[in-house]
Amino acid sequence: MKKIIAISLLSIHLIATTELYQLLKLPILVEHLIEHKLQDNNITIFEFLSMHYALEDIRDADYDRDMQLPFKTHNHLNQVDCNASLPQNHVYVVALPDIIHQQKTPVYNSFFINSVYLSSIWQPPKTC
Repeated sequence: MKKIIAISLLSIHLIATTELYQLLKLPILVEHLIEHKLQDNNITIFEFLSMHYALEDIRDADYDRDMQLPFKTHNHLNQVDCNASLPQNHVYVVALPDIIHQQKTPVYNSFFINSVYLSSIWQPPKTC
């Protein structure tokens, strides 16, 4: 039962939000093919599809019927998103300190190298 519901919801979503709804027009395609078969019995499905999809749109007697075929026109569907948001019960106020203390780091310009640095792995380069 869950599988049927999942497939139906996915189908509804895809038909509503993508061009997949054009596949619902396939019966119109079959009917139009039958109409062309009645006019010209020698027409094949390939010729029918190339006449309606590969060539330019020709304004003939059945132009309105041709525009009803799948993937001939596109409906500009506007997607409307409804976002539900819950009201916030808590308001958080962050108090910033009035005075920001800046710590000053002294810079020493000395040729003296501390012994801590000499005993570590990462030693400064030695000059000759």
